[in-house]
Amino acid sequence: MNSQYLLDLAQQDLIVMSIPRFAFSEAKGQSEVITQRRTENLQLTISNLRELRRSRHREEEMNELIDRVTNLIDQLQREIDERKRAIERIESSCHVIQYNIDIQVQARLRVLERQPPFAENDCVIYESILWFAEQNRELDLRMLFLTRNRRDFDYPSIHQELGEFGIELFFEPGECVRRIREFLELLQDI
Repeated sequence: MNSQYLLDLAQQDLIVMSIPRFAFSEAKGQSEVITQRRTENLQLTISNLRELRRSRHREEEMNELIDRVTNLIDQLQREIDERKRAIERIESSCHVIQYNIDIQVQARLRVLERQPPFAENDCVIYESILWFAEQNRELDLRMLFLTRNRRDFDYPSIHQELGEFGIELFFEPGECVRRIREFLELLQDI
């Protein structure tokens, strides 16, 4: 519900969501990996059921189970297609922070220097946010950074660095939405 609300606001041009290209790529890739693993497990299950089906007295039951598992694989493919469409809808409704060499270099240095958020993909996303903030410093934007990844981003140094750019960090979508509503109410009062 919160993400749909944010998408609606973006589509109404009441807010601009800026999301790193790398985050979209990561989301698509993770979705593919999870789906592939689940599909492989289900195909292995079908293979095992076929082996069990060889005993004649269980053939009908095994055929029924094979059909059910096959339907699960089809359902899984429909879910991945829907997930891809959702990612594309989000991508088309926001400003995409393009991945570039500056971001790549800064993220790699962050990894080598063992600075949070530590994981390489998280460093790329974080450096994308910092790069965007630096590029837009003079626009006096209200910037919020929403991530559910508290484990990798909830470090004092990250809070401080984001604070230097005036970026508020949120780990709960509901809190971020409340803050956006406050901004919108302030704008209406002006």
